[in-house]
Amino acid sequence: MNNSILELKNQVCSLALAEQLWELEVPQQSYFKHFVIKDRFKSDTGYNKENIAVSVPYTYLEKHKEGKHKGKNKLYAAYTVSELMELLPHYYQVRKTKLGNTDTNQPFETSYACYEPENSIDEEEERAVYVADTAADATASMLIHLIKEENYKPE
Repeated sequence: MNNSILELKNQVCSLALAEQLWELEVPQQSYFKHFVIKDRFKSDTGYNKENIAVSVPYTYLEKHKEGKHKGKNKLYAAYTVSELMELLPHYYQVRKTKLGNTDTNQPFETSYACYEPENSIDEEEERAVYVADTAADATASMLIHLIKEENYKPE
């Protein structure tokens, strides 16, 4: 098994997708949060002007929310695949595949697809399939598609 799959960044949706889900007003209920630090931090080469994003358990943030950066940072739900699947209609599926990335058309060594099974739609109807390098990103992309294109309301 590839150990990089077990890294937290590969178990939660990306910051970019988390921001989109936040903008679409998806409930921000996740065990993990993307914690975007908006201050400038001193480094060996001077000040870093970039925002820093880290994924941490929400319980960690609860313990440290009164720190010196209070009010300067942004939190986005860093949904896991399990949490995202709870937000999708029950018949959607996610699986490992050899398909390429939906957005860049680049093949992945291993990728993940989130889709609606053929037997749940009319034969005439096209079905959406979202592919990404992590299962969480494929599933988050599908949820964004359903909200934007089909007026789906996750609860």
